[in-house]
Amino acid sequence: MARKRIFCIGFELPGDDFEYIDFGSDQSLLDADVVLFRPGFGQHYASESYQGQPLFSHSTSVQVANDPTLARGTRFGRERRKARRGVPQ
Repeated sequence: MARKRIFCIGFELPGDDFEYIDFGSDQSLLDADVVLFRPGFGQHYASESYQGQPLFSHSTSVQVANDPTLARGTRFGRERRKARRGVPQ
């Protein structure tokens, strides 16, 4: 049986069986047999918590808001793309 391709998106696992794929990569997920995701915001991590929920620092929250790879498909991302094209909101 052929060896399975296992992609790890946003995190690394030890061993030669796993291929690390950066969150913002253009790598097609169709090339993998198994895809493992770490839910989150790419390389941005919460440094503390508030009422049991992850809390970003002020600088990290600005980086997340300005990261174009995270805005795809969201209302924020659509508004940003319209603004770049000069479409009124």
